[in-house]
Amino acid sequence: MKFIACIMVLPKLLFENDRVRVSDLRLSPGDSIQTTLSFPTVRWQVDEGWHQGPNGQRVQVNDKNVVFDEAGAACFIENVGDDLYRQVWFEIKKEPMRTEEEVQKLLQSAIYSTDVGTTLLLENR
Repeated sequence: MKFIACIMVLPKLLFENDRVRVSDLRLSPGDSIQTTLSFPTVRWQVDEGWHQGPNGQRVQVNDKNVVFDEAGAACFIENVGDDLYRQVWFEIKKEPMRTEEEVQKLLQSAIYSTDVGTTLLLENR
C-alpha cells in the first residue's frame, strides 16, 4: 500500500464585503482541504482536475463544473491528479434582498433587455 502525506491548504481570500466572500482554492498534487462550510457556497471548478471520491476512487471534475453546498456541509477535497486543482468559492453571507417572485416581476417590467452579455443586441446598423 502506498502512503501519501496530505498537506492541508486554505483558500486565498480574493474579495469580501458584507454580502459575499470570494476565495481562490489551489491544491497541488497530494494537497487537501477539509472544512465545514459556514455559508451557502458556490464552488466553480477552474480547469479540469481529479479528486478522491467517497469510495477512494479518482473522480474527474470538468472545467467550469459548478457545485452548490448549503451552510454546514462538510467539504473534503484531495487532489489526486498530477496537476494543480483549482476552484473559486463564492460564499453567500446574507439572505437575498428580494424573493424570486420580486426578481421575476422586476425583470418583466424592465424597459430594456436584461440579457446583456447573453444575447447580441444591435440597436443600429
